[in-house]
Amino acid sequence: MSAPQNHPFSAVDPAGKQPPLLAASIELDAVVAAAAKVGHSSVEIGGFLDDLGENAKQEQALLTTIDRGLSRVMDETRQMLTASLTVQDAAVQTQRSVSGSVATMQTAGEQTNRIANWVSGVHGWMADFMSSFAATEKDLILITHIAREVNILALNARIEAARAGPSGAGFSVIAEAIGKLARDTAGAANSIAQSIARVKDDATAFAGSATSIVEDASRVIAGSQDVDRALADIMQGMTTLDSVATAITSATQRVQDAVSTFAPDIKKLEGTLRQRGAEIALLSERSVDLIDTSEEMVKKTIGLGGSSTEQRFIDQVRRDADTLSQALEQAVADGKITSEALFSTSYRPIPGTNPPQVMAPFTSLTDQLFTPVQEAALDLSSRVIFCAAVNREGYLPTHNRKFSQPQGDDPVWNAANCRNRRIFADRVGLKAGQNRAPFLLQVYRRDMGGGQYRIMMDVSAPITVLGQHWGGLRLAFT
Repeated sequence: MSAPQNHPFSAVDPAGKQPPLLAASIELDAVVAAAAKVGHSSVEIGGFLDDLGENAKQEQALLTTIDRGLSRVMDETRQMLTASLTVQDAAVQTQRSVSGSVATMQTAGEQTNRIANWVSGVHGWMADFMSSFAATEKDLILITHIAREVNILALNARIEAARAGPSGAGFSVIAEAIGKLARDTAGAANSIAQSIARVKDDATAFAGSATSIVEDASRVIAGSQDVDRALADIMQGMTTLDSVATAITSATQRVQDAVSTFAPDIKKLEGTLRQRGAEIALLSERSVDLIDTSEEMVKKTIGLGGSSTEQRFIDQVRRDADTLSQALEQAVADGKITSEALFSTSYRPIPGTNPPQVMAPFTSLTDQLFTPVQEAALDLSSRVIFCAAVNREGYLPTHNRKFSQPQGDDPVWNAANCRNRRIFADRVGLKAGQNRAPFLLQVYRRDMGGGQYRIMMDVSAPITVLGQHWGGLRLAFT
């Protein structure tokens, strides 16, 4: 309802005072302006509180993450401390074991050296022994040769004794004795030669074994020296490992002490921030209540006859809402749609849309009926941003053409330019769709992207069909 332009008391009286009705109208106008200013400021305060609350939530989440991280660090440092102590103990035990192994290997090396030296001595003695055997063999050969010569001599003596007849009988006995001595000597020499041959074979085999043993002993000695060096390296490594493990233990203990010092402060800070977040949320709720109160004040004072600088937008949206109400009633009367379909809340998702868009049984009809009215409203003022109708659930079937572009691959671009056939369940959208009063004037912050916001005005009027509330027509302007 617009403020009266002419009334019987519009002139100033002779005393210079304003007529009572004119003065009341001026006061109502001032109340409207003040209420609108309160709403505007409340929205800014609410937006600031929302940002502050969101920052508090993010910081609280960050502190929670830090606290969890510190807990993990504490657990890991305890595990590291245990592991480093275990490594340190293992290094000490290994050092002791290696020290024992070194002593054992040194003892074994000394014993091996003694055996090798003894075998080397036996090898030299065997060489001398074989040389003596060679000389003995020569002597046996000589004895055998002499025995053979003596045996021939005895044979000749017997022949000569036989020729001498009886006078050679004594010589024959001597010749026989010499022959027997030669034969016994030759037999003994042969037997000794066979024994010596066997001993020589055994000695040769022993000498070969001794040589092999000496070679093996040499390799063992060389290997034991390598083992000694390896064990010495292990000992050095274990000593270094023990030092490193000790350093790790000390550093881990320092980390654990530092984390233990900071962890309670982090928990305390997190609790404080959580409390502040709750207080900010409460203030934010109160700012919303203040916004609602200011909007109600504007609505009531205008209803009482006050005027607003936004009156033309209020009048326009009320007229257009009536036009849409009549158009929908006529569509039901003409059978273009049933009342059940018009008020249906059954939405069918449009595949592949992001943000998601949906179709309702009445979407095609509102595309036909709402578009001319909503597009014409954009010409009311350069301050108008959009004009669109929503049902009671915030579903916006038909938007202005500039906000009804086909979706692309970029969800961010889609969110800004493809706003038709979407459900907006935010505070402003729902209040506009559910409001039954002649009009509703709301102030809100619109996200312009990149952390930028703009204060907007949203005036709406209810759309009714056959006495049933369908939703509301929204007109948003700066």
